[in-house]
Amino acid sequence: MTVVAGAICGSVFAAVTQDVLANDRSVLVDPGISRSVIGYRTGWVTSLMRATTRLGSTLVLATIVLAIGSYFLAGKRRDWRPGLLLVCSLAGANALCRVVKPLVGRSGPPDPFHLVTATGSSFTSEHPTAFPSGHVTAAVAVWGMVAILLGSGSQRRAVSAWFGAAIVVLLVGGSRVYLGVHWWTDVVGGYALGGFWLCLVVSVMLVLRDQRTVAQRPVPADARD
Repeated sequence: MTVVAGAICGSVFAAVTQDVLANDRSVLVDPGISRSVIGYRTGWVTSLMRATTRLGSTLVLATIVLAIGSYFLAGKRRDWRPGLLLVCSLAGANALCRVVKPLVGRSGPPDPFHLVTATGSSFTSEHPTAFPSGHVTAAVAVWGMVAILLGSGSQRRAVSAWFGAAIVVLLVGGSRVYLGVHWWTDVVGGYALGGFWLCLVVSVMLVLRDQRTVAQRPVPADARD
């Protein structure tokens, strides 16, 4: 299931990236979507969006990684692996964005659209690049991993954790368009890339867990003879 989900996310990201590079018709709707969203800006919604967009920032996500990693490390099992998975989720998502953004080189919405400062990173330019959204990519990877870790062992906890994570990443994505720092397709690309990276980390985790389980199985007596 994880491999299938990862393949779907990878395919969506590849398709959106191709559309962005080719300036395809699906990308041409971005300015209209942004103008429509801007037309509905109100005071309380703006305050909400300013707050929720921070849930995809590196500072907040790093704090979440540290807090949850410490929770598992301080528990009865003294498990360091959840912290490592969270670090890989955040670091990998940020690294992917820092590689992809300058390669695509897409500019975000113009300054008059902005309610906050655009912070897109690039190795090759002083100007922020927009595709994919780094906030969204990292939010999907980290909050998705949080849901996996906190929801393990109980279906009720899993439903609650995934519901909470979904709300967070949807709000982060919506906030980037509302605040005028990303186009809609930047957000879609971020969802797809973050989902792909999350699935990749989970797949590696499952493979290593299965290998460890096999290695810990007792060897039958007849096999030792």
